Amino acid sequence: MFRFPKFLAACFAVALIAGFSPAQAGPYSIVWGSGANLGLGEVPEGVHPTFIARNIYPIMKAHPGGGFYTAPQYYSYDTPFGASVNTPDNIEQSQVASFFLFDDGNELSMFSFFDIPRDADGGHVTANITSAGLAGNNDVYVSVRDDPGDSTYAWDVASGTSSPNWRWVSCCTDGMVLSGLPDADGDTWGLDFDFLSSSGINTFRFYFLGDAYENGARTIQSVSIPAAQANTLVVRRISEVTAAVPAPAGMLFPLATLFLIGGIARNRRRR
Repeated sequence: MFRFPKFLAACFAVALIAGFSPAQAGPYSIVWGSGANLGLGEVPEGVHPTFIARNIYPIMKAHPGGGFYTAPQYYSYDTPFGASVNTPDNIEQSQVASFFLFDDGNELSMFSFFDIPRDADGGHVTANITSAGLAGNNDVYVSVRDDPGDSTYAWDVASGTSSPNWRWVSCCTDGMVLSGLPDADGDTWGLDFDFLSSSGINTFRFYFLGDAYENGARTIQSVSIPAAQANTLVVRRISEVTAAVPAPAGMLFPLATLFLIGGIARNRRRR
């Protein structure tokens, strides 16, 4: 079992950078780094980000029967592979911890799942999930448990926290979906995943659309980091982002990786 040192707190946040300028605010921000907990909308002094992603968009998927896939439909637990995730886009990958925001047109969800069915080995990931601005929100709930009877995949409404203990064997996967996240103009909240230990995972990956779905973006993109650097995943819903963040010394990834996509205009999805 590999245990991540707490003081590294290498924030695994991933999705993609939109064009990064003061005029282009976006709904979501994700950061990797080391240091103290990240504040809403900014990187505090003393925190050294390895990747900053702003103005990123959730995955949406049109359903063949009309409308969009719901979160449980997109996870497709137990079909066709039993006790496993089976996304229609085959996002699940061997020895990869997969994360993404998902929008069904009415509800925003956070997906977390691990490995693929029929892999050579199993594994585990333990985590503490805390939130900023979600405590007491009765709309937030766990919509998918992989497996359904696992009581560790629970969301404490009063405190806005969860302590999942994901474990799987070679036949299967593990994971959960947190749904009912606020997604209206002006909403501000955060999810912090503190990864305590891990085995059977070599990569942490975040998936996203590079532009709002209504603007025609359909290709799912991703950003990855080695599992040993993914101590923390920090996801922020930010109504306004107005300041660029300078690249600090000691950055683990070249600055060029921070600017993978330029100039995503500020467009909200039609609800």
